[in-house]
Amino acid sequence: MTSFPRLREALHLLHHTPLSPYASPLTHHPPLVLALHSTLVPLDNPWVVDLYWTAVDVVAAAAFARVARSRMEGWKVAGLYLFNPLSILSALVRTTSSLHNTLIAGSIASAVSSNLPLSVFLLAICANLALYPALLLPPLALLLAKTRPAVPARTTIITTVALFLAHSLALLSLSRFVAGSWDFLSSVYGTLLTVPDLTPNVGLWWYFLTSQFDHFRPFFTFALQAHILIYALPLTLHLHNDPLLALTLSLGTLSTFVPYPSLASPLPYLALALSCFPHLTPHLRHPFLTAALYAYAAALLPLFRHLWLVTGTGNANFFYAATLLWGLAQGMGIVDLLWAEGKERFLRKQGAGKEGKEEEEGEWAVIQI
Repeated sequence: MTSFPRLREALHLLHHTPLSPYASPLTHHPPLVLALHSTLVPLDNPWVVDLYWTAVDVVAAAAFARVARSRMEGWKVAGLYLFNPLSILSALVRTTSSLHNTLIAGSIASAVSSNLPLSVFLLAICANLALYPALLLPPLALLLAKTRPAVPARTTIITTVALFLAHSLALLSLSRFVAGSWDFLSSVYGTLLTVPDLTPNVGLWWYFLTSQFDHFRPFFTFALQAHILIYALPLTLHLHNDPLLALTLSLGTLSTFVPYPSLASPLPYLALALSCFPHLTPHLRHPFLTAALYAYAAALLPLFRHLWLVTGTGNANFFYAATLLWGLAQGMGIVDLLWAEGKERFLRKQGAGKEGKEEEEGEWAVIQI
């Protein structure tokens, strides 16, 4: 879905054949992405391509630095994003997920700055390109309500939802105008919802659906899609006092459970989790184990892929085991961050502070979790 070679193939069909790009079963990029890379950012010049992907990452890093500037020095946040090995690898393979991450970063940075129109517009563009970012609307609306205290929260939330729907309809109409037909709906959004392309990736879907009988596949596809939907609203309601944390955890669940993730998918979640919540760091239970699992999975993914597809000494189970480990690392990070928030909130309510102790009437009360 975000592959650079498939993007180039779609552009070749667009410019050098009378066929629609969506006549190919391998074209799943939205019309606006094709329009962008066929006009403003031509892909036939390697220098332009390199500069473009570098600029996309720099803009995303600057946006995340703006989000976290009240809790950490901006250059540190930008460095965490730019020099993350996943960010470097994503830039080298030129996945269009980097563009999605930039739009998400810009939307969150605009929300923190109380710029509701720009924040909603950027999220609507990202949802038009990848569909699932639309699930970030509940925590984003709550974040906008919190950063605009002079406006009633209900008014802000209603305005956010209405503006998002209006932008989405406008962008869908623009996509129809660019594509010349509605064929892109099945190739782009239909593929995301029905998951017919089971090409191996770092996600959890491809092997599971491959192993199913064809008549069971629609049921399990529906169940997996429903599983993605169940997180955003409960997280938003539970963390209504900290919508940025709800947004961060929602990003983590999306990067873990969407059907076609890439190595760039967890970058927004990691950038926010590592920079915006220093008060939760002392309460994490197993940060070293989570980091070790990320590193271990990142090392095994290319190794097992090589053993399976190049040397032929492995099989699909090898690579899927590495993707399961990758998913486990992301899941452990999400659960640990949510646990840390609950523990910090409990201690704060008990008046125990960071050390878990308080002195009342000359006696020490110790709380241990």
